[in-house]
Amino acid sequence: MEIEDKVLVWRGILGVIAGIISYFIIHYAILIAILFYVASIFLVMYLYKRRDRSVVYFKGITILFATWFLILLILYNIQ
Repeated sequence: MEIEDKVLVWRGILGVIAGIISYFIIHYAILIAILFYVASIFLVMYLYKRRDRSVVYFKGITILFATWFLILLILYNIQ
């Protein structure tokens, strides 16, 4: 699997975790999503030793926020 694909998988997983945490701490939902995005930047830089800005900063940002938002909506509608 390419490094770019691994970045997408990691950001998808972090988006799911951020969505679950945001459900329980709804007042800080957007802040939690942004914190998980920043954490994913450090995770990509540490695990894959990438300094390419397009991969580190932009690859998978929509996946992270889309999974965060969808998990938040699903959990909110289950209640």
